[in-house]
Amino acid sequence: MTNKELLELINITKENNVNTEVLRQLLKLVEQEGNITSKKISLIKELLQKKEINDLDLLNIYIKAYQKRPVSWMNLAMLNNHLLIKEYLKSQDYSREEWKEILEFVSKLPYNIVTDGIYIKWLRYVYEKNQNSENSKQLAKEYPRLNELKFFHQVFKAALPTNMIYSNWYFKYLLNNTKRIEARENVLTLLKQNIFNLINEITLLEIEIKAKKIAKCYELHGFPFASLYATIITCKKDISIPVIENDQEYEIYLLLYKIMCSNFISETVLPNFMTSLYYKIATHKGTSLSKRLEFMKNLTEKELILKDSFVYKLWVAYDSNGLEKMKLLKYAFLNNGIRTNILCKEFLIRENDLEVIKLARVVFKNNRVRKDTENLCILCDLKTSEEKIEFLQFLENKYVDDLDKQVEEEQERKIKENDLLKAYHDFFNKKIGLGKLEASLEETKTLDIELVRIRKKNNERK
Repeated sequence: MTNKELLELINITKENNVNTEVLRQLLKLVEQEGNITSKKISLIKELLQKKEINDLDLLNIYIKAYQKRPVSWMNLAMLNNHLLIKEYLKSQDYSREEWKEILEFVSKLPYNIVTDGIYIKWLRYVYEKNQNSENSKQLAKEYPRLNELKFFHQVFKAALPTNMIYSNWYFKYLLNNTKRIEARENVLTLLKQNIFNLINEITLLEIEIKAKKIAKCYELHGFPFASLYATIITCKKDISIPVIENDQEYEIYLLLYKIMCSNFISETVLPNFMTSLYYKIATHKGTSLSKRLEFMKNLTEKELILKDSFVYKLWVAYDSNGLEKMKLLKYAFLNNGIRTNILCKEFLIRENDLEVIKLARVVFKNNRVRKDTENLCILCDLKTSEEKIEFLQFLENKYVDDLDKQVEEEQERKIKENDLLKAYHDFFNKKIGLGKLEASLEETKTLDIELVRIRKKNNERK
């Protein structure tokens, strides 16, 4: 720094009514090995023109945070909107990265003295609590204090617009550095996705109860399972965390919970599902785990799992005759016409020859066959597989035209369905207007079509 440059700094100091001590402190701060570079002179010029530069508390914090590189004075000046935090910080020592993180975060906080007090409480907690355990010391080597500080800010930001900001449990659990930070991040994700949606619907105590159960479920069973569990207890029904003793039982409950999270299991339907025969079979401790799991994996269709009488018949078929018959019956019962026809249903249940069942399932799809009560009664009285196959072929040939017509109608229906779904997509993507969408809806109003948009994944868009 030259004498002319110093003189210029003095003049700026006077022009802006800056305290002489401020200039002295700034010169000491930027001096390195007795020299002050032109870049640092420019920094001092800029600072001397800040209206808050005479605030010695702010200057003190700036000096602490500087550590050979400037920090944002704009972020620092925002501390004057958070006087409690400012008062606390002036007696603290952090690394430069920590100062930068804190000042940036505080600069974005709303002006609220209560919130400021809570922030100080938990900022202190991050640095003072849980520091002496062996696990904390070990984890501190993997996750420096800066990582914990950044995670604390995630936790605080998530809670800020909600009543969770007043929850001691929430902060103590997530800021407990005796647990790995990835695990706490996962729990925070679960709470943000589920609990925070309930903030305005239930009390803080009720929120904490659900949050604790979600965190406990994560600790016991991991993220995928806890995510399903969280959806259930926040959107549908409050249930206990299941006791799971092995991997197969885990798979069973995972399947059950996926079904419970499905759209067709509503809040009103869920109690019925949990008392259904399907649920009882799945969770019955006295039945072989492998059998329960195999049965469940092969029976997840919404048309059947809530119908106890069909679940019973399918279980008996599986237990007595094996998986193949059970699957053939399931595919047959998915057809509502077959499912509601007593003669067709009873014939299929009693039959043990898989080839007969396969053929019968195809033939019974024809509505005219199902209405032919006289011939169905004859079919039910036949004894041998050969007789049954021959008679089923007779019925198939007798109503073959109707079957072709049925296939044709199904193809036509599929075309209309695809056209409507395309129009629905195009409407969302602004390719067509409301008029064309309405026209497509009018053409398909005799059909029952589920309108679901399939969003492309990122790699599919490229």
